[in-house]
Amino acid sequence: MNAFKLIIDKAECKYLYEDIPFVDGLRQFQEGGYTAVPVIKNDGTYAGTIRDKDFLQKYINPDDLNKPNNLEKLTNMTVGDIVKPEMNPAINISKDINDVLLLSMQQNFVPIVDDRDVFVGIITRKDIIKMLSDNHEPWNTHVIQEDNNYESDGKMELSISRVERNQEPYKIFSKMYEAAMKEICIRIETINEMLKIKYNREPLHQIESRIKSAKSVLGKMARKGLPATVDNIQENLYDIAGVRVICAYLSDVYEFAKYLEIQSDLKLIKRKDYIVNPKPNGYRSLHLILEVPINYIGALKKIPVEVQLRTEPMDYWASLEHDLKYKPTHNAMGLDMTAQLKECSRELAETEMKMQNLSELIKRTESGNEEVVY
Repeated sequence: MNAFKLIIDKAECKYLYEDIPFVDGLRQFQEGGYTAVPVIKNDGTYAGTIRDKDFLQKYINPDDLNKPNNLEKLTNMTVGDIVKPEMNPAINISKDINDVLLLSMQQNFVPIVDDRDVFVGIITRKDIIKMLSDNHEPWNTHVIQEDNNYESDGKMELSISRVERNQEPYKIFSKMYEAAMKEICIRIETINEMLKIKYNREPLHQIESRIKSAKSVLGKMARKGLPATVDNIQENLYDIAGVRVICAYLSDVYEFAKYLEIQSDLKLIKRKDYIVNPKPNGYRSLHLILEVPINYIGALKKIPVEVQLRTEPMDYWASLEHDLKYKPTHNAMGLDMTAQLKECSRELAETEMKMQNLSELIKRTESGNEEVVY
């Protein structure tokens, strides 16, 4: 289980900026009854923790404990002047819960920071103890809070409702998939620039990307009969991050795929060629699952990204098929359009192959290998 499971978000916890006056900080401690509060810099990074004891130590005259300082003498001081950076060390959001447990043995709360050391919240010792008492399962608890009983539609609706109300943990979890997805998009655009020079045309018609929603992930895990834990999601779902590459010609599809597959730091996990072997309904596309290395919060992560490569006719067919499939009249009347859809797919395939052949003919003619007949 990662640290973000128990985070009290920055928006919900008390903290001070390091540049507020000493007297204002003291007043806030007195009014709030705090014993310790995180301190952050103006850029949002974590500066340290300040305790009620730190105010007292500065207020008491060290030369004569019986003669406290006049508060007026401290008006030019700020909270940052007395904060101790080493007090309550922060922990990175990617760390395991066991690291949080170790820190919580020495401090009442553990500040949490991201990969830029920006303060994002705290985990309290109280919440850790509650977790220990409430849970009897391993630390890989649910990244999405939901019921594990999927026997009835009512249970599923309740689970989805909970996800929609509280998606913050999933949003944080999905950031590393988003980073991997962006990396693949950059590489595809780089390949496209190379092919533009090679062919003097635009091989890439369009690139689309998306991250599965928490609701979608929950539904897929439910269909697999698995609890939506971090470990289960990472081990069983390869399409959380998805990139769709729409190409001009069939040859472009395979050329983009080739240049992705030969990159030494990308690992091909799975390849499904629905162009050579279309699905029964006529769906055609080339699917690659690529493992992408990313530096996420100071650690190397290998994240799967699904890349779908298709031509414009393939994308046209898939879009309309999706629209027809989910039409209310289709569902109500029980229409079976499989044969017609398959026939449309076949006709589009024949058309795009003719266009591909025309393109090849033009290339051969331009290179002087083909005689032009008028």
